[in-house]
Amino acid sequence: MTVSHAVETEADELKYGLVRSDSFEFPVVDGVLLLSLAKNYGGPEDVLTPHAALQIAAIEHLRAGDVDGLKEWIARHAPIVAKLINGHYSTYLDFATDLDRILAPAIDRELTAAADFEVLGDIGTRRSLGNRMRRPSNARSVRAAHQLVHRARTAGRQLKHRRNPSAHRDQQLHSYYLQRFFSVRASATALALRHLPIGGRVLSVCCGHGVFENLLGSIGPQPDNLICMDGQLTNLLVVRELIGTDADFICHDVQFDWPFVDGYFDGVFSSTCLPEIPAQKFFIEEAVRVTERTGWTLFDSIWAMDSGALRIDPYRYYRYSQNFLEHIRDYVPMFRRIVTDRSLGFDVSGAPEKYLLSPQWNFESGDIDEAVSSPRDVEINVLAVDQDRFRGFDHVDRLRLSPELLSFSPAFHVEETAASVTLVRRRQYASPDVNFASRDCGTLSGIRVIARENLADPETLEELFLSGLAVLLPRNFEDNQRNLRSYASVDGM
Repeated sequence: MTVSHAVETEADELKYGLVRSDSFEFPVVDGVLLLSLAKNYGGPEDVLTPHAALQIAAIEHLRAGDVDGLKEWIARHAPIVAKLINGHYSTYLDFATDLDRILAPAIDRELTAAADFEVLGDIGTRRSLGNRMRRPSNARSVRAAHQLVHRARTAGRQLKHRRNPSAHRDQQLHSYYLQRFFSVRASATALALRHLPIGGRVLSVCCGHGVFENLLGSIGPQPDNLICMDGQLTNLLVVRELIGTDADFICHDVQFDWPFVDGYFDGVFSSTCLPEIPAQKFFIEEAVRVTERTGWTLFDSIWAMDSGALRIDPYRYYRYSQNFLEHIRDYVPMFRRIVTDRSLGFDVSGAPEKYLLSPQWNFESGDIDEAVSSPRDVEINVLAVDQDRFRGFDHVDRLRLSPELLSFSPAFHVEETAASVTLVRRRQYASPDVNFASRDCGTLSGIRVIARENLADPETLEELFLSGLAVLLPRNFEDNQRNLRSYASVDGM
C-alpha cells in the first residue's frame, strides 16, 4: 500500500487521506484506516456507523480534499462517531449511556422485524398477539400490532431515561461491556500478561472497547508499537479517545486476510472474541501467521456452550446462529489440528492469585488432558509459541501496584468515615455472572471495612486486588472517579 492522497497530517502521521493498493483505495478517517469494504457484521449496529456508506463518502470527500465536508457527513449519518472524534464524551460511562440510548431502540426494531419469520427476534410477543387475534402467521394486523408494541416499549424506555438519567447511567454499570473493565477475570488477565515479554510490535485484535489496552498501562514495559484492529470504527475510537491508548488503528473484518506480512508482530492478543468469529480456523491461522517465531500468540477467555451460550438464539440480533463448540475441552483438539508448527499451552481460567507468581499454561499433553477433563471453569486460555525460539516468560516478583493505579470496584458502594472506608457489595453481584469471575473465585465480599491508613500498604493493595475489591479502571471511566490514594487520608474526603 502507498499513500495516494495525504489531505491532512499531524506530527508526520496521516490524519485524513487515501491509501492505495493494487485493488482498491482505502480512506484514513481521523487517523483510522478503514480497510474492509464493508463491516460484514450486520444488525442494528449499522445505525451507529454505516460502514460501507462511510467508506464511500470518505473516498469521495478526501479525493476532493474536503475534510470539513466529510466531517459534516459523519455528523449527519454517524453522530456517535462524530462525538468521539470531537472529544464530546468526558468519561467512558457517558459514552456507554449514549450508546445504549441510540442502540436499544434499533435493537428493538431489528427484533420486531425479524419476528415476521416466526423463528427469530421478538417471537414471544408476536405469538401472543397472534394467538389473541387467532391469526398466528403473517397477518398484517399482527405485524401492525407488534410494531405498536415496539414503539410503545421504546417510548416508555426513553421517558424513563429522561426522568431518571442517573439511574440510566447506573444501569450501564451492569452491562457486559462495562463489567469487563472491573471483572475479576480482567484482574486475572492482567496478572497472566505480566509473565509475557511485552515489547516490540504488539497486535490487539478484536480490541472491542479496550480492556487489554487498559491493562497494558499497569503491567510494566510497554510495546514499541501497538496496533489495534477491530471490525467497528466506534470501538477503535473508544479505545483511542476514552481509554487513552497510543496506538495505530485499523478497521477491518478479521474474516478476510489480515494486512500484515508473516511474523510481523512480537505479540498478538485477542480476548473473548474467538467463539464469536464464524471462521474460527482462519482467525487462529492468521493470528499465528503474523506472529514472529520469538514471540507469542494469546487467545484469552475462550468459551463454549458450557457457559450457557446457545447456538441458535432468537434474541442474538447481530448473529442469530453461531458455531459455538460444545465444551471448552473441544478447543484442545481443534487448536492441535490447526496449529502444527508451534507449541500450544492451555490454561483453564482461574482466580487472580493463581497467576501471581508464575505462568499457568500447560504444554504437556498429560497435564492438559487432566486440566480439561473436569474443568473448574467455563473459559480456557490458549498460548501458541515456538518453544525453540520463544524469548521465554518474564520473571516477576510479587505484585507491586500503587494506590494511584487502583480504584475500588464499581461492584461495591463506597461509604466513608474519618478513619475507614466501607465497601458494600451491590446486590447484582451477590452471585457474580460466569463472565465476571471464574468459578474458583467464590463470591465477592458482602461488606468490607478498610482502615484508611492501610490503603497505601502493599500487602493490603495486593489482597484487595486479588479479591476483586480493587481494580484497574481507565482514568476516564466515570465521573468523580477516585483512586485509592485519595481514600488513604482524611483529606481525600
